[in-house]
Amino acid sequence: MGENKGTSTTIEEIIKRAEAHYGEGEVIFVGLKYQKGSGWIAKIKRRNAPSLTGHSTTSSGKALRRLSKRLSKVIQRYNMV
Repeated sequence: MGENKGTSTTIEEIIKRAEAHYGEGEVIFVGLKYQKGSGWIAKIKRRNAPSLTGHSTTSSGKALRRLSKRLSKVIQRYNMV
């Protein structure tokens, strides 16, 4: 079985991947919070660009995984061009 990663480790990995793609200092981790209506939300923000979010009604880890997948899709689309 794989080793469980903590929330802070996952956040650090997401930020490292985003900074490798967008540039050092261009990405800010806005936060991970629970909202009553929509559940857990993880968000990163680029300077002068829309933010990327991941949502989950069940857990913060799933919200971070969805944010990571969204970032991967953006990077993959960029590399296709």
